[in-house]
Amino acid sequence: MLFLFPLYFNTGIIFFINTIKIMKNVSDFTTEIIDNVFIVTINFIKATFENAGILDKLLSNEIDKGRNKLIIEMHQVEFVDSTFLGALVVNLKKLTVVNGKLMLVGLKPSVCSVILQTNLSRTFEIFASRKEALKNI
Repeated sequence: MLFLFPLYFNTGIIFFINTIKIMKNVSDFTTEIIDNVFIVTINFIKATFENAGILDKLLSNEIDKGRNKLIIEMHQVEFVDSTFLGALVVNLKKLTVVNGKLMLVGLKPSVCSVILQTNLSRTFEIFASRKEALKNI
């Protein structure tokens, strides 16, 4: 993450650049396999660029291992940004090539609203519960 701190001088504003590396713990995601379906539970409130890279690697690794059925549980997520959604879309495209599925579960109204506004509701299969998603996979 890049932070710009303004320094004020008589001649104007000069920005001092300070780079801060942010690491997310893999424990922010809980994973399990049920009936050959890889399930990822997201254990944080804000799904942003800070965690998108880890999610992307996690899903890509499983797809590379041959898993083609994924469920992403988002019960705790209250905010999602475009980078995080992008990571989901990229992996959905990988799954489409191998006739796979990526389903979203437990979207809060604020997240559902973003999904609807971006027309991603046409792209993702969305379910209220894990049980419902497992029935439809």
